[in-house]
Amino acid sequence: MLDKFGKRRSASAHVIVLGNEKGGSGKSTVALHVAIGLLKAGQRVATIDPDARQQSLLECLLSQLQLQLNE
Repeated sequence: MLDKFGKRRSASAHVIVLGNEKGGSGKSTVALHVAIGLLKAGQRVATIDPDARQQSLLECLLSQLQLQLNE
């Protein structure tokens, strides 16, 4: 299987799960940085933030985009 750049791609998927019971321990920040690193390496990435009450991943992503736009 080839990706859009013609590189060979494995047909299997990998799942990375980050978890900690304590809030504010940096799970969303780490998840975002791992996702960005994988994207830069040419991987396809999907992130899911299951906490419906506090969308930390979305807030973190938006703040990162804002920082990049201001540079």
